[in-house]
Amino acid sequence: MMRPRLLLVALLATITAIAPMAQEIDFADHELDFAQIEKEWQTKNLFTMTRSEKTDIGEYLLSFVNAYPNEMCNMIVAHMMGYDTTDLLGEVVIDKPRGYISAYLLTELMPRIQMCHWRCNDGGTLVAVAFTGVQYKTDDTYFLTEDPEDSRVVSITDMMFYKIDAGEVMWQPRTLAAMCGRAINLHNYNIELPRQGKNIVLRRQGNTGRDLTLVWNGSAFTIK
Repeated sequence: MMRPRLLLVALLATITAIAPMAQEIDFADHELDFAQIEKEWQTKNLFTMTRSEKTDIGEYLLSFVNAYPNEMCNMIVAHMMGYDTTDLLGEVVIDKPRGYISAYLLTELMPRIQMCHWRCNDGGTLVAVAFTGVQYKTDDTYFLTEDPEDSRVVSITDMMFYKIDAGEVMWQPRTLAAMCGRAINLHNYNIELPRQGKNIVLRRQGNTGRDLTLVWNGSAFTIK
């Protein structure tokens, strides 16, 4: 079994089966730590790296990985390309017709990534990426099953949106607060992006508080 970072070499040779024009994708040969992703993704524009007539969720994932290479997403791409990832990933859902991806790592903490997209009223597209329970060391990129009291351990539960105007390839970052009108401490919730329907559900952790539903209206969300 090749390590996920080595799989990118193989991906470059076979990726045309997934996305037209993908030969132009230049995957980085290094992997960012999640602190850098979390720091940058509120301000950094991304770009759709393929030129399909109708971009699907797999191509959006490839574009995100090109901007933010990381082992977890690389494993999902490897799975999408037909590599055996059963010893690394739990259930992997790649539902292109519904525009949804979900996967989690087979570690004690089972960190999860989800991705989906919506068609906007103005003809554009909104893409969402959510990380739940991802942990890493500030001096390393590996996911952990180690002591969570280690001062170097950082945990991420976060969600980011990107608006892509009709006919354009640039992803414009949008925070959760910008999309629903107020900030929400996502560390108190489990994020459920929609595979069916259009609304996001935030499942409250613990016995206090209540679940929240972010209702999609074609351009933004209303909290219910």
